[in-house]
Amino acid sequence: MLPFLLTFLMAGVDPSPSGTSTLDATPLAVLDFHNNSGNSRYDALGRGLAVMMVTDLSEVPSVQLVERSRLQELVTELNLQQDSRFDPETAQQVGLLVGAEYMLFGSIAALEPEIRLDTRIVQVSTGEIVKTAQVTGKEKNLFDLQDKLAEELIDGIEISLSPEQREALRASREKNRIPDMETMLAFSEALAYMDQEDWVSAAERLAVVSRNAPGTMMVQLAYSEAQRRVADSARNRARETGGRILRGLTN
Repeated sequence: MLPFLLTFLMAGVDPSPSGTSTLDATPLAVLDFHNNSGNSRYDALGRGLAVMMVTDLSEVPSVQLVERSRLQELVTELNLQQDSRFDPETAQQVGLLVGAEYMLFGSIAALEPEIRLDTRIVQVSTGEIVKTAQVTGKEKNLFDLQDKLAEELIDGIEISLSPEQREALRASREKNRIPDMETMLAFSEALAYMDQEDWVSAAERLAVVSRNAPGTMMVQLAYSEAQRRVADSARNRARETGGRILRGLTN
């Protein structure tokens, strides 16, 4: 679990969950959720929701997750918008290029204090929308809403889980529980900074998130990685400064 989460938070995901052959797994790509609420407060939230969704699905042996870094790179390269205009035909194009059998799209709509999450799964080979799911509830129950959404989507792509696998999935969710909306928004903002390689800003945001969610595994992994990157950058700057001073003394 630890190597998967670290790899995912920094770049992508392990293409095959542990112990599962890629030949037996269903390739699935999860895009960042799009903010359709009209409220910029939720702009970063889509990234955090996608991370949570993929973290959940990483525990499903029969799903092969497409690397997030590759997917985002392609979406940017093709100048695509992840909203209603990202139609099934376009999804086919992206899915084929990243080797996905299914594409998962999500959006956020909100009327505080309630929030609604909408999702649809598109089968790449046909362009057919094979599953839609919608959950609505209080902002303060965001984690439970996302949890319910993941269950519906797993059922939607006809993945059967044994009782043991469902228990592993439940245990994973508990390890990665983020307690409230403000903490989730801060975590999502930190992920955006990490994507931009702004390690100082990411570490600052994650320090707050870590205090509010001290037992959340993916938060602690992200915070440790951001701190390591900040320390590495400081050492590199010190070496460069020392080198310039030394060259000045010898010239």
